[in-house]
Amino acid sequence: MSDRPEISVIIPVYNVEPYVEQCVKSITDQSFKKIEIILVDDGSPDSCPGICDRLAESDPRIRVIHNPHLGLAAARNTGIDAAAGKYLMFADSDDFTAPGFLDIPLRAAQKTGADIVIFQFAAADIDGRPLPSKRKKIQPAAIDRTRALCMLAEEKLQDYAWDKLYRRELFDTIRYPDGERWEDQATTYRLIDKASRLIILPDILYYYRTRPGSLIHEDLRTAFEIMADHRNQEYEYLMLHCPPAGRKMEITVARTELAFLYYNFFRRPKKYAEIRRRLTARKIRPFDGSRFLWLRIQLVRISPALMWSAMKIYHLIKRTDH
Repeated sequence: MSDRPEISVIIPVYNVEPYVEQCVKSITDQSFKKIEIILVDDGSPDSCPGICDRLAESDPRIRVIHNPHLGLAAARNTGIDAAAGKYLMFADSDDFTAPGFLDIPLRAAQKTGADIVIFQFAAADIDGRPLPSKRKKIQPAAIDRTRALCMLAEEKLQDYAWDKLYRRELFDTIRYPDGERWEDQATTYRLIDKASRLIILPDILYYYRTRPGSLIHEDLRTAFEIMADHRNQEYEYLMLHCPPAGRKMEITVARTELAFLYYNFFRRPKKYAEIRRRLTARKIRPFDGSRFLWLRIQLVRISPALMWSAMKIYHLIKRTDH
């Protein structure tokens, strides 16, 4: 019997002293045991390096790699390079997993030959209590690359690293971009493009913790700038590799660019002008996405100030209605 682990779980660790043990324990306590856990200490300034070493001493499946602080993407790439598993999974060190996190997607991959298995996630508060969710129940499905890329472009699939199980070979030529924020968004579509078959599962197997300072709570002005640039790169890639998804992505990019213009009005004039030029060059028609989207783009063409004022009034009316 091969000693090779079935799954390598890669966990970058940085400044998460109160949470990292819960994250690791939620994985070591899973019923499926043929795994390795790679803790990549990203030069954490708190006591995380010592906690990681202690966890590794208590469980031979845990390996620790100590790096200088290079960022989340570099830490993930270090873990990918070191991984021996047939499949890869990721977790953020302030999050935790649900029972079945390992065996449910693995069984689905082995049964169907899927290259990527996508499962569901939910939010938890800072103390780890699951929060109420309004998400619709997902139906299990087997989809091909084109359908998956279209769903990603329409935001029916998410581009997080941690809600998926990946066949190891997908990463043979792909890594997360070093030094970039929201590196998942710059990478997931490339991984899906290499996959022949994907499975979507309805099971909630991962909980992300909402806390101040986490990337998921990035300042909106900064967040929409990063998203607009990543999504424009994704749009250009998809138009070359999967045009049906690229056309859907153009609508999503346009919405993101509008959000950037709204939240950054009167700020960062050079970037503002760049994104405005990009948006007004898009060939969005009145019935692409929604007529309201097309109308907002026309207002930007006429006058960004007019669009900003109209959106301010719209948001005030919405708040009054609620």
